[in-house]
Amino acid sequence: MAIGVKNLENSSYIFEKQRLESFKNWPFKKNTSCNSEKMAEAGFYCIGGDEAACFVCGKELDGWEEEDNPWVEHKKHAPQCQFVKINKKEDNLTVKEFHLIVETFLKNQQEKIHKDKMMQFHRVTDTIRENIEKNFHPSTAL
Repeated sequence: MAIGVKNLENSSYIFEKQRLESFKNWPFKKNTSCNSEKMAEAGFYCIGGDEAACFVCGKELDGWEEEDNPWVEHKKHAPQCQFVKINKKEDNLTVKEFHLIVETFLKNQQEKIHKDKMMQFHRVTDTIRENIEKNFHPSTAL
């Protein structure tokens, strides 16, 4: 079954403009290293307070300080991120690079969906197993 982009988490943050809009209540002002523009440029969107997540790799970081460099922190905490590896502002991306970033984003979202479904499956099977064990009485077994 194919999953449309509109159903994928964070798909609205593929473009820097949308990421920037998520920082309306960001605690750091324009004259700081960790301002909303630099955060969005480095692939982050705000998830509340001083927490931000990368739209590609999903890495969530909090505890930001006004002197933090978003690109440096992103690379430090998620060196495997395709956005970090390409290391370019959105306006400087080639079509091929943008395609690779979107492809990686979609792959990561599919993996997250699969992982979530597997966790849900394991919770259900654990509950079933517990009910069987609780209700099984060897004296009534055939």
